[in-house]
Formats: sequence, structure tokens, C-alpha cells
Amino acid sequence: EAMGLEDVIGAGPFVTADGSEVSLEDVAKNKAILLYFSAHWCPPCRQFTPILGEWYQDAKGKGKDLELIFVSSDRDEDGFKSYMGSMPWVAVPFGSEELRTTIKSKFEVRGIPTLVVLDSSGKLITKD
Repeated sequence: EAMGLEDVIGAGPFVTADGSEVSLEDVAKNKAILLYFSAHWCPPCRQFTPILGEWYQDAKGKGKDLELIFVSSDRDEDGFKSYMGSMPWVAVPFGSEELRTTIKSKFEVRGIPTLVVLDSSGKLITKD
């Protein structure tokens, strides 16, 4: 089962704001995986991120079985790190540029912010 998800988002590990790593296995334990395509330089993204953050904290607080993965379109690592600092979820590491590009093209992400919802096997539930 984790194999399908790995095909979509890579093998991990993913990173958190404090730099700790989260494995693909831990991410795959959730029923829903949300991919958040966003960037620090994008004003609509910066407006949306705190709203999403509140929703995420609320959902997690209610025991919802989900994880969110930030897929960055930041232009440099400093932008990525400062933006990530406001996020309670995990991210594809900034250094994994090829993987970030692959994920974006897989879901035909043209504009940001974009939120894609997958199930734990990597199947698309919704894209908005």
C-alpha cells in the first residue's frame, strides 16, 4: 500500500519546521494526505497558509486521520525555511527539487496555492 503513495510523493523522509524528519511510513498511516503547493513569494499563498494552519490544527485536535505535505515553489532555501516556520505540517525537503517538480507536474499544478487530497494509497480524492 505504501508503494502507491511512494510512487506519487517519493520515499521520504519529509521534514518539519524544526528540521526533524518524518518517514513515508508515518505519513502513509493517515487516511488522507493533502499536498499543499505554495510559496513564500506568493501573496495569496501567504494569506491562505494561516487559514489552512488553523484548519489543520483543528482537524488534528479532533483526531482526524490526515497529514499535510508542503510542496514548495520557493526560489531559495531561506524563503522555504522562513515560510516553513509558520507551518505545523511536513514538507518535501527543499533540496529535493526534482521530486518537487515531478509531483507538481503529476497533478498538473499551474498556479498556487493549490491543495490536492490523496488517500493513503496515493489515489487522488480531490484537487482544488
